Amino acid sequence: MDSDYESSSSSVFSPLSLIVLIASTLVLSYLMVPSNEEAARRLLNDGQVQRAAAVIRNDGNLPVEPHVETLTDDDRLKLLEAMLQSEGRSGDLAAETLKFNRLLSGLNDVTKVQGIIDRNLADLDKTEASSLYLSLGDIAMEKGRPVEAGNAYAKALEANPSNETLIFKIIQTWRNQNAADRALTALEDWLKSNRFSSAEKFNTLALHVSLLRENSKSGNALDLVLPTLHQPPTEEEVSLVEKLAGESSRTQEAVPVLKGYLESLPHGRELVSHELQDVSALTLPDAIVERVRLLANFYEWHDEPVKAFPIYYKLSTRGDRDALKRCMA
Repeated sequence: MDSDYESSSSSVFSPLSLIVLIASTLVLSYLMVPSNEEAARRLLNDGQVQRAAAVIRNDGNLPVEPHVETLTDDDRLKLLEAMLQSEGRSGDLAAETLKFNRLLSGLNDVTKVQGIIDRNLADLDKTEASSLYLSLGDIAMEKGRPVEAGNAYAKALEANPSNETLIFKIIQTWRNQNAADRALTALEDWLKSNRFSSAEKFNTLALHVSLLRENSKSGNALDLVLPTLHQPPTEEEVSLVEKLAGESSRTQEAVPVLKGYLESLPHGRELVSHELQDVSALTLPDAIVERVRLLANFYEWHDEPVKAFPIYYKLSTRGDRDALKRCMA
């Protein structure tokens, strides 16, 4: 009898049977315990937003989209605010930001979203806050709301002022809305609030000048450009000064710039000097001749005929009938 009992016990609790029993138990336990994703969904469905947010925060790989796709906007906003609370944050900035950005993409009321981020700004790292505002701005643009986008981009820049990419995004947004005044204000506020080297400021000079011209402030642009000119000035610089001086009725300030440029060219000093010379034998590009004529015009416009006459005379020796008429005037 004892041997039969031992044989029976041995067959029931064999090693293989034990392994199968344990494995089955583990599988059943796993199936009975909801996954983080399922737990978060159940909590959201029950209106337990704070607990759902905690589950999402604590799962480094858990995506946000499955939890919010069936929620109302109000519930999504509650979930966003809960996730932004400092308590329970994972500390993984990249993972947190990714989850926030995914959540933002499902929200429709841009203004309310910005209000939530604003309220929780003190709990956010500046890089994280800037990323959230930037994502919100991009979403607003996708939804065709450029004003809200511009405001969100401005907040992103405020949170991270050293991000040069943001200022160009803001400016482009306002320009697309024909709001050159707001674009100019954004750039000038940014330049005032940051310390830049001369080289860094020079990188934004062309944009600054362009925005000033768009705002009918060519005189301000001229003030900005004149101190930055090379000596002698380049052809591009002279062209810009001529435009700005003409647009702001300050052509007299363009005279030394234009004269300095011409004097740096071959035969330039001969052309702009006060001596009466025959320059008919000189081979000169048409563009240079035009600039020499412009210099004479500037002198004449500003009551300096003594300086204008020699230049007109030289041009007349080259068959310039208009210059000859000015000599006889």
